[in-house]
Amino acid sequence: MNPKNTLLCFGISLLTIAPVLRAETSAYAAIVKERDTVLVKIVADVENRHSLGTADDEAVWAAKLSLLSFRRDTASTASEKLRQQDLVVALQEKRLSTLQARSKTGVSDPLDVLRATDALLAAKQLQAEIQLDGKKG
Repeated sequence: MNPKNTLLCFGISLLTIAPVLRAETSAYAAIVKERDTVLVKIVADVENRHSLGTADDEAVWAAKLSLLSFRRDTASTASEKLRQQDLVVALQEKRLSTLQARSKTGVSDPLDVLRATDALLAAKQLQAEIQLDGKKG
């Protein structure tokens, strides 16, 4: 096949695939939107349960972390990924601070503080990686 025919076949292939890709993108966007809505409802429900005393701080933290991580992972731009990761870091910092205060009074296990410290450092590491990727791209 000569180069002209190869380009023509490639062009036709792209034209036939493009509508399928748009449909998949539309379906994907709908799934992402629905999942975001579900995660927001979960956070609201857990926060409500927390205010009633039937859920603890860890349940609220876990629900919020799930939402923020999902939003970061599905963000379409590097700046939005970084914004969501900044919120994850802030959430991890708050959690660590709470556990450190509880540990000083003997209410929390020092191992929980170490795990929270690790989670914060992992969040900061990812934050730095996103920043570097944003500068490269």
